[in-house]
Amino acid sequence: MKKFLAIAALMFAAELPDKSAFAGVLLATRNNPWAVFIGSALGFAVHSVLAVAFGSLLGMLPVKPVQIGAGAMFLLMGLIMIFRRRDGDDDEASAAEAESSRHFGRQIGTAFAVIFFAEWGDLTQFAIAAVAARERAPIMVLSASLTGIWSVCAIGTLIGTSLKKAVSETLLEKCAGVLFVMIGIIVLFRAVKMNYPL
Repeated sequence: MKKFLAIAALMFAAELPDKSAFAGVLLATRNNPWAVFIGSALGFAVHSVLAVAFGSLLGMLPVKPVQIGAGAMFLLMGLIMIFRRRDGDDDEASAAEAESSRHFGRQIGTAFAVIFFAEWGDLTQFAIAAVAARERAPIMVLSASLTGIWSVCAIGTLIGTSLKKAVSETLLEKCAGVLFVMIGIIVLFRAVKMNYPL
């Protein structure tokens, strides 16, 4: 139990300041919180399973192209949010909410895609791989890692949902768009500076 809690705490601390946690907050400001949580949790689960399965060999995967793809995706989503035109009247807001409910599955897919690409070759993934290689207890490492990471995911979703209630949706979308663009530029810059070959 001590090892389980130690691993969960390690992954929580590693993921809390990460761009993926921040992306979860931003997604929750403009999407159904359950869709964001489910999609993000699934994205994290896929990476955690891969990290545990391949252990330290995960570092041999082509990190640079995936990071460039992640940066481009953040940049594109940010630009769409910034330049998409919205009218602020209540009838249209209600219609948008109904439309949002109908596209619950699409929102899950969006959250999954954002987390899946953002997490590829990330610190948390390497941390899980390293712990899995050391502990030789894959089920325990996987469940502890997901406990820590999903806790961050839940906190991010709650923060994003609270912001959505407190601030104008249009303003939030524009701010989220700017932040997504900034994340995209940072990810692209870091990817280009990597010493890994394409």
